[in-house]
Amino acid sequence: MYYVLGRLYAAHPARFCDTDRNDAQGVWWDDGQVFTKPIRTPLELRLEPYDPINPDMSPAMASLYDGRVPLYSDALLAALKVAGVDNLDTYEARIFDPDTGTWHTDYKAVNVIGMVSAADMAKSVATVHDGIPLVDVSFDRLVIDPRKAHGFLMFRLAENNSAVIVHEQVKQAVLAAGIRDLEFFRPENIAL
Repeated sequence: MYYVLGRLYAAHPARFCDTDRNDAQGVWWDDGQVFTKPIRTPLELRLEPYDPINPDMSPAMASLYDGRVPLYSDALLAALKVAGVDNLDTYEARIFDPDTGTWHTDYKAVNVIGMVSAADMAKSVATVHDGIPLVDVSFDRLVIDPRKAHGFLMFRLAENNSAVIVHEQVKQAVLAAGIRDLEFFRPENIAL
């Protein structure tokens, strides 16, 4: 069984991290490729000021900040390693908290290596935007073909590279590590 990895702030309120307003250093963090140019580290990102009135926010830090530069907590990375995930390039990162003036240093910027064409397009409900079923396909219903996934534990979906797909083994390792603020969406139940 495969899942789309994500998080819902409505279900698990946390601090917001502005991962889209930073220097991504001219690389695409969502194309599944090893970077061919060096990355200056630590990457510096910034939390948005805490707003106690916003129901999607809490003082808690999230295990995963997905955006232009994906950030994974060290605890999440440890759980992924226990699960057997071995296709992540990680880069030192630090997140500035404007409310306290402190830096969170227990996160890494993560490049998920590997883009796999694992969608069963005949069973999925999808819109192929440019006639080529790669990168920017919109799914109203996604069906993963486990044979096409070739046993990979974690990868970016080639048909929609914003989606990180994880195997049941990964889900179980993350939950066993006590990480409860992530969602493991059944592919057929989520629109991408």
